[in-house]
Amino acid sequence: MPGLLKAVDRRIESQINFGYDVGRGFVVGEEECRQLLDHIVEHPGMRNKFKNRCDKMRLAVIKELGERRISTALTFLYSFSVI
Repeated sequence: MPGLLKAVDRRIESQINFGYDVGRGFVVGEEECRQLLDHIVEHPGMRNKFKNRCDKMRLAVIKELGERRISTALTFLYSFSVI
């Protein structure tokens, strides 16, 4: 039984790390897109609208990544009755 729990824990950790890496990649992509908007969109109002949308999406993903890491850590600690 302990071997099964370790295997499940490794699988869960692998999936969490994969999701975290995808989220980080999204944040980097949003930052790069935001920088390119100055060269792509000429109209200042539209450019600012797109930049604001990029900022909102980026911050939402950063917030979610932080909350997930904290939530996962707490769930792990509760499962072993550490807390």
